[in-house]
Amino acid sequence: MTALRLDIFTPLRLPLLVLAVTLGMSALLDYASAQFAGNMEAVQSRLQQDLHDVRLRQMQARNREASFRVDAETYGQLERRGLVGPEQRLAWVALVRRLSAAHGLSRSDFQLAAQRPYARLASDEGGSLRLSASRSSLTLEAAHEERILAFLDDLMAAAPGLLLLQGCQMEAARAASVLVTARCNLDWITLEP
Repeated sequence: MTALRLDIFTPLRLPLLVLAVTLGMSALLDYASAQFAGNMEAVQSRLQQDLHDVRLRQMQARNREASFRVDAETYGQLERRGLVGPEQRLAWVALVRRLSAAHGLSRSDFQLAAQRPYARLASDEGGSLRLSASRSSLTLEAAHEERILAFLDDLMAAAPGLLLLQGCQMEAARAASVLVTARCNLDWITLEP
């Protein structure tokens, strides 16, 4: 048997070494590119999630802004109506006198009690709003009950704040010029800002 001759591979040693190094580098580059592609996919996924989160926050901010605009408009309407802020007692006196004359009441006396806590309402932000009320007792006299009812309707529509009619007693008067006397109790409600 002849011995295996290894010297025939001597001229191929360099090309085989280059081939082995090239295959090794190719495998290493293939592995590195697969790792890089995996990392890039993870980065892209994270960036897409970040973009989604930013868009979600932007949408929430727009919703809050729209809500604040609605709340500001509502607050402005309440403020213009006189519901927000301190009681406007001088406006109340002037209004009662003006409406009394406009409806032809022969008498319109009133007593306005001191302001007292009325209720607490929970707000959306977790706080609370405090409502205050003053009891107003009215004594009204007119030639007809329709005048008293129209006076009360106009008073409730025009008064600064919110008026809640708690009760009204009407009775026939004894005087010839006055046919109806009414004694009414109202709660005048305001909201503290």
